[in-house]
Amino acid sequence: MAENVEITGMKELARKLSGDIQGGIQPALLAIAAALQNVIAPYPPAPSYQNRKRWYERGYGNRWRRKDGSKGGRKTSQFLNRSWYSEPRADATVVLGNRATYAPWVHGTKQTRVNQEYGWVNVATGKQRVVQDGTITRIIDTALRKILPIEE
Repeated sequence: MAENVEITGMKELARKLSGDIQGGIQPALLAIAAALQNVIAPYPPAPSYQNRKRWYERGYGNRWRRKDGSKGGRKTSQFLNRSWYSEPRADATVVLGNRATYAPWVHGTKQTRVNQEYGWVNVATGKQRVVQDGTITRIIDTALRKILPIEE
């Protein structure tokens, strides 16, 4: 035998949904972008460069050892960790990005094997983590409760 289910608040829901709900959605999208950035952006431990002739030094750029043992290099770092941004858009979306030109090879779809081996998290893995750990569900649930007060 089927149970009776009472659905209440449909008029309120229809009224809320017909209005502008972007004011409640955008903070949630920004929170999701921040959660994703928190998973992707942290630097893995720096590898040891003691026995290498050439390497990339964080916060500096390409470095090399000269024959006399001194270090040479080019200061080319674009400071990957300081280059993140979240940009709200008019169509109820938020873009999470990084302005460093080499970010696609560290975090993006062009991630190199070396960066993956060093432990850099790419966007696909980051998205998977925030979905699986329930972060997105919690953020959306909180936003919906603010937009549509639900009594438990």
